[in-house]
Amino acid sequence: MTTTKKVLVAGISILIVAGIAGAFFYFSKNKSEKVNMGEPTVAKDVEEFRKILENEDDDSLALIDKALNDKKIDYETALIYKVYAIFGDKQLPAEYKSKAPIFGSNVALYEIQVKFSTLSKSTQEKLQPFFTRPEDPTSYINQRYNKNNQEQSSLFIKTVKANRPDTTLYTDFLVSADNKVKVWYPNDTVDAYSSVWDEDGQGIVVTSTTVSKAMAESIKKHLDEDKIMQRYIDLLGKQIKTDGTRGGDDKLDIYVAPAGTDLGVTYGESSTPCSSYILMNISIGDKRDTILKTVLAHEIFHSYQYAYKYDVVKDNWWGEATAVWAEDFIYPGDNTEQTRLSRFFKYPTTGLNKETPPSAHHYSAYIFPFFITKKYGDEFMKKSWNGCDGKDCLKSIDEIIEGGFKQQWKEFTLWNYNKEPAKFYTDKNGFSTVSGDSAKGKETIFINGDNIEINIAEVQPLAARISDVVDMQEDKSIKRVIFKDLKQFTNQLDKKTSIKALIYYKNGKKEVEDWSEKSERSFCIENKDEDFEKVVLITSNADMKKPTTKAKIKVEGKTSCYHINQNDKASAVLYFPYANGGGRQTAKINTSVEVNSLGDTVANAAPEQKYGYLTKWKLNYEFEQIRDSFTVACDTSNVIFDKGWTSRSAGYLEFDLKLKDPNASEGTFSIDMTYGLPHPHGNYEDIPVVRANCISAYVDAMRMNLSAVKGTMKNVYQGRIYDITEKGAKIEIKNSCLYDGCNMATGEPFQVMTAPIILEIKK
Repeated sequence: MTTTKKVLVAGISILIVAGIAGAFFYFSKNKSEKVNMGEPTVAKDVEEFRKILENEDDDSLALIDKALNDKKIDYETALIYKVYAIFGDKQLPAEYKSKAPIFGSNVALYEIQVKFSTLSKSTQEKLQPFFTRPEDPTSYINQRYNKNNQEQSSLFIKTVKANRPDTTLYTDFLVSADNKVKVWYPNDTVDAYSSVWDEDGQGIVVTSTTVSKAMAESIKKHLDEDKIMQRYIDLLGKQIKTDGTRGGDDKLDIYVAPAGTDLGVTYGESSTPCSSYILMNISIGDKRDTILKTVLAHEIFHSYQYAYKYDVVKDNWWGEATAVWAEDFIYPGDNTEQTRLSRFFKYPTTGLNKETPPSAHHYSAYIFPFFITKKYGDEFMKKSWNGCDGKDCLKSIDEIIEGGFKQQWKEFTLWNYNKEPAKFYTDKNGFSTVSGDSAKGKETIFINGDNIEINIAEVQPLAARISDVVDMQEDKSIKRVIFKDLKQFTNQLDKKTSIKALIYYKNGKKEVEDWSEKSERSFCIENKDEDFEKVVLITSNADMKKPTTKAKIKVEGKTSCYHINQNDKASAVLYFPYANGGGRQTAKINTSVEVNSLGDTVANAAPEQKYGYLTKWKLNYEFEQIRDSFTVACDTSNVIFDKGWTSRSAGYLEFDLKLKDPNASEGTFSIDMTYGLPHPHGNYEDIPVVRANCISAYVDAMRMNLSAVKGTMKNVYQGRIYDITEKGAKIEIKNSCLYDGCNMATGEPFQVMTAPIILEIKK
């Protein structure tokens, strides 16, 4: 052998040794760094998962959707890229790669599965391997495995592993003790594309048969010990749809498989109701047991969902929300589901059933079924999925929950503030400290003058807004602060809007109040018990379709703490005149009367007046009267009016309580009345069905619009003030239909209260 040949052979030998050593270093390095994560602990697993979820960047699927919307790619290309992203295929263009974990694999794959027959032949050919079960040699996982082996073989003079195009990775499996689940694992070392656990992102996790089998054993252990399948059957009263003989029998098939950045994927195999199978991301490994078992509980719940005829694409939000809820149902102490809460509590302006923003918002929406089941029990879950069977999930939920969203939404949005005095959530091993106090878009309004406006922007359906109203006033002359015009917001959308207030007083006291039925709320801040530091307003919209319109809440400062604020309900007799046979007659009609009275001083009291309220006042009122049914004579027969004849009006009264004699114990005053202001329920008169038997006539119910009836009447009523003390006084208005009774011009009675309403001035 020549010297040249000797050198060449030596060089080749060195390269071969170096190549084998390099390959060994690559596999051992990745196995040690990427799989062996140390001793598993719940705290470590959950904290690690929490850090992953803090990445709110768009995931690959979102980037692809954006490109599709911007018409940079077509629809079929988008579908191909999505499966590349889900499986971590290196054919995915770089601009669609993201370090953010993918959480939308199920719905993306389902959409492709359902629309597969409508796609072009070339697209079908590219996608088919991804929709072939892993044990099939033609599946994508096997194709990638065999291609990798072929590429590795070409690196060496001696083949490391022969190319096996007809070989499957999946020949080995374990069967759960209840004989319901088959857990498959690869029979050889495989590489998995970048898992969410890779700090650098987009790496390779090399997983040996030993690790894969250990992961399969862990899955079987949890299936056996935690009775996951049976607990879902007991919860839902439902079995999953069997797959016939796919996978060799009718068991649910779970595969320990290489995938992209989604921790688990559940395939629905046709339009719902349908069978399914599950891929569990091999990169979770056997050292993150807390994450492994909760992902398992999550994905199996999807298999039960596929047993219902529900719209997976439209109602994907409920599918994911309840699957996350199921993590807590099976493993209430691990609290992996709580790691998602910041994506909900910090985004109150995003509707309950919306998937973004932020990405994966619908996963975080698990807190809604958690809230309902905490209040009413787990039976709700069965009812909700029975309701989704062939129907719209959102509408079904509204029908199922007590009082619908109209009743529950304002409480739910209050609970989501999750901070004293509204910290109500509890869970095994504690509940998250994430609070709506740090919500995105939260507004802060500073009270630093007599009149401030709080602009409540549009609130989307099933969403909320949070505003901090902070008292920064230095004007010592302001004694009272009033939040006014609350009903400008709360009277929208059939009163499906609401306001909850969290009040933080300067003395350390904290309270929650419901302002949904109030016209205004006042605070006497010269009283230390009412002097607040800030008021947090949670404005919510329980309508499922319509957003609110913009509204303004006024915050006024007053120099006096005296006011009138009362709601009075009373009965009255209405004297209804009518003509019969040319003669005048009167029918006595029993009625119910409701008056809301809100009054404030509009000027400072003169120095000689004994108390600050002995000055000019403006009293807003809302008046509603509902008549019982009644009958009037008509020749030889009668006319019957059904019950419910309703009149509504609103306006204000103005009067001066200044006493001529400052030392008097009582006094009288005249009242001006302005009418025609908007009533919360509308300015109209509802007239019921009328049956005129004397002429065989029938008049259907009708509504008379009174919004154009406006005016002012001077000195129309007389009032009396008495029981005058430092704490307040009482007011009697004798000739007002609102507060006592009134007469017709002839002196005949028109309406008489059975008990007069007395207005009270309070401090």
